[in-house]
Amino acid sequence: MAEKSSRKISLSYTDGLQGRVSFLEMGRKDAPVVVLVHGFAADLLTWQFCLVPMAAKYRVIALELPAHGKTHDAAGDCSLNYMADWLNETLGVLGVEAAHMVGHSMGGRIALALAEANPEKVLSLSLIAPAGIGGDFRREAFERYLSEGSEAAAHAAAIQLVGPDNASYVPVMTASLIAAATPERRETLLRFLRRIEAASGDLGVYDWSQLPCPVTVLWGDQDRVIPLPDGLPNLCVIEGAGHVPHIEASRRVTYHILEFLNVL
Repeated sequence: MAEKSSRKISLSYTDGLQGRVSFLEMGRKDAPVVVLVHGFAADLLTWQFCLVPMAAKYRVIALELPAHGKTHDAAGDCSLNYMADWLNETLGVLGVEAAHMVGHSMGGRIALALAEANPEKVLSLSLIAPAGIGGDFRREAFERYLSEGSEAAAHAAAIQLVGPDNASYVPVMTASLIAAATPERRETLLRFLRRIEAASGDLGVYDWSQLPCPVTVLWGDQDRVIPLPDGLPNLCVIEGAGHVPHIEASRRVTYHILEFLNVL
């Protein structure tokens, strides 16, 4: 008998490349796997509004990246290659041979790097405002937050994350950024930010034709961190949302991703 989907949300831990990896798992063990990869300075709870609908049909795993949340893995050189290797290794530890990848911002670019390096591991890509694919990247508020670690700087970064009409999310995002702003974490996150900046400048326009799997891209039309670029494949524009549409408009984002997966 197939294992029933669990609606209890709890954190688990496993040994990763150099330490403890924090992850959350829901759904049937025998179902297709969906892996959720959060963005810069976030954690797995960024997916809290998407988890239960996805777990009704899929085995859903939300990971916390090195130097984020409760994952204690070292972040290496914070490069895309390192993070793709880390993600590949972690999927192996979790017994995942291949998965549908859902990534936000920096997590979206890491999912792309995994598909580039290990295409057999990626069944599809659902990318939410992926960073490092070219275009404008407005990082100033995040540099200030990482340099100062102050409540005012965290508040300014949180304001930039959401669309102008979604200010109600700012207080909780400010609190989350403050919680992540230990001096050691800020130093590592600043290295991540430099890598994202370098990737954005080097890539120009991303060549989507190199990917061997189906892709959909979701982007808030009010994104003030990485404004909506041109030339995106299978694009779903989330009206009124900023850089975190999976929080600001979680129902629409989840519905689009599930519709995309259901026809594969």
